[in-house]
Amino acid sequence: MFQNRNKGFTLVELLIVIAIIGILSALVIAGFRAGNRASNLRFASQNLVSVFKQAQIMASSGKIPAGESDPPPGGYGVYVDSLTSYILFADNNDSGDYDGGEEVENISLPENVEFFEGGAPPNPVIGLNVVFDSPDGKMSIYLGSELTDKTIVLRVGSSDSIEVYLNSTSGLIEASE
Repeated sequence: MFQNRNKGFTLVELLIVIAIIGILSALVIAGFRAGNRASNLRFASQNLVSVFKQAQIMASSGKIPAGESDPPPGGYGVYVDSLTSYILFADNNDSGDYDGGEEVENISLPENVEFFEGGAPPNPVIGLNVVFDSPDGKMSIYLGSELTDKTIVLRVGSSDSIEVYLNSTSGLIEASE
């Protein structure tokens, strides 16, 4: 009887092992990317809510912006200037609206996260102004006209999203997944 004295793996066995490793690596990378998108979305919604609350606190406390001697007469606000960024501003001219040069801070959303309106179909919310009056911190919401409430959707791709809800009557600011 013939005995095979060659020890080791055949080419077919090596190719099968390499294919299995490749498939497992692809699954791990896909899971990591999905987790990263969800993490970016949660971070963006929590940051947006905290910036709204920061503007409200700054307006109620009469915070004086850097380089100014008095609190802004129109309070503080948040303005959505693009699909991926927004501005914390001091309403220095009491217009109830963001005007260039009133920036306190420019904030960008994480990679691939964008702003949209709640509802279907999704529409961008560029031009949304949320202003908190001084000294009471009362919220006013404007997007073309004054609104009592607004749902902002932060979205990654077409499926993952988190809503941020604003209500000017109650002053409610909250995020929900």
